[in-house]
Amino acid sequence: MRPQFHFLSSVLLIFAALKVYPDLGMNALWLFIGSFGIDFDYYLFYIYVTGDYNLGRMLKHYEKHRTDTGQIRIFHTAEFLILMTVGSFYFKFIKLTLVGMVLHILLDLLDLIIMRRNYRRRYFFITNWIREKFIIKR
Repeated sequence: MRPQFHFLSSVLLIFAALKVYPDLGMNALWLFIGSFGIDFDYYLFYIYVTGDYNLGRMLKHYEKHRTDTGQIRIFHTAEFLILMTVGSFYFKFIKLTLVGMVLHILLDLLDLIIMRRNYRRRYFFITNWIREKFIIKR
C-alpha cells in the first residue's frame, strides 16, 4: 500500500481513538508512529542496500522496487511483532504502537488481496537469515 494511504489511515486512527478514548491525549501519537512509522524500515533497507541516505532517492527507489520479492522489512516481521507484543504487557506506549502496527499490516494484507498482487514479502526474519546464511551460496 502506498505511503499516502498509510498516512491517511494513521490520521483517521488517531481521530477515532481520541473519539472513543479522549483521555489518550498526546499518547495517541504512538498509534501514528506504529501505523505510519513502521515503514521506516523501507528507509533502513534502502540505506543497507545502497549506502545512500537521501530520502528523495529512497522514495524513487521504493516506487521502482516496491513489489520486488524477497525483500525483508524488519518492522514488518513476525519476530518484531512478537517482541512488541511482549513489550506491550509492560509499557502503554508500546501497546499503542503495536495497535498501529497491526492496523498497518492488516491494510497491507488487504491491499495484496484486493489488488491481487502476486509477490511475496518475507515476514520472518529468522527464515530469511537462515536462507541467506546457510542455503543460498553466493
